[in-house]
Amino acid sequence: MAVSRRCAISPRRIAPASRAPPFSVCSVRLHADASHEAGEYAILLRSDLKGRGLGWSLMQLIIEYAKSEGVKRISGQILQENTVMLKMCRELGFEIETDPQDRGLRDVTLTLDNR
Repeated sequence: MAVSRRCAISPRRIAPASRAPPFSVCSVRLHADASHEAGEYAILLRSDLKGRGLGWSLMQLIIEYAKSEGVKRISGQILQENTVMLKMCRELGFEIETDPQDRGLRDVTLTLDNR
């Protein structure tokens, strides 16, 4: 089944997880600034569905959507202990840095090639 059929995809805004429809298995959100210079993404995935490659599909969906909208850079924050997501971001070319205000978070940024 296509990712978009099972997930609440909201390309413009980030909302609390509690606002996702109760039947959702995931939520994907991208909030771009007015100039489309940068966008902040969020992925929420039901815990019992982790480890099935859905995170990869969702991240690729965010990246492709951001490119199609002309967003130049996307970023997000990942918990330090979420090693699977950090590994995926590293493999996708994200820059990863420790958040200076919270050492338990990693700030991830990907510069997009919008050709």
